[in-house]
Amino acid sequence: MKKFCALIACVLVASAAACSRPAKTPAAFTGDPVAVMSIFAFDSESQPTYGLMYLGHSFLSFENVSDGAITVGALTLFPGEFCTVGSWGMNVHFGIWYNIEANYIVRGGMYDGRTSVSKPVGADDLAAVNAFFAATDQWSPLYNCANMAVDAYNTAGGDTLPLSGIVTPTRVIDELRRWTHVETNRPIGTYGIAGYLTEDGFEEYEYRD
Repeated sequence: MKKFCALIACVLVASAAACSRPAKTPAAFTGDPVAVMSIFAFDSESQPTYGLMYLGHSFLSFENVSDGAITVGALTLFPGEFCTVGSWGMNVHFGIWYNIEANYIVRGGMYDGRTSVSKPVGADDLAAVNAFFAATDQWSPLYNCANMAVDAYNTAGGDTLPLSGIVTPTRVIDELRRWTHVETNRPIGTYGIAGYLTEDGFEEYEYRD
């Protein structure tokens, strides 16, 4: 009985410590931002699975906040435009896809309940992220959508997410909720064409409801 009570006490102390973890505040940005970069995650409970095993999804969005055009991976964004970037294991391409999530959100009303944090990025940080996309066009169960999104987010300067190993959307959500600027259902203002990059250029994907 004493051992059982001691175990319960340990669990309660651990739970209290987890609940009392200090909230993280975003670092101040200095310089001229060209984009706002956001990392999103949602779990399997926020999306129908149609009987399939589904562990959620994590992805990125970019909003052009500059006065001119910017490049995000394979896409060009004009001022005020958005795009999303996520990795998928689809039969035609195992790797980075553009605007799949933007189309699903804006046109299909999907991913309701998505959790996110955002940070401004300058031109040099965006160039580093683009280089990361070019070198990391892959998807596998051991390097999934959450791994890619976290690594890309951490490639840019400023706040980083201390996640390693096999990262899951649930782990990303838990980390995002520690930040004071966490958001739910952050809007994606525009959706653009969806597709992926090949050696021959951009392969467009037809969105279907």
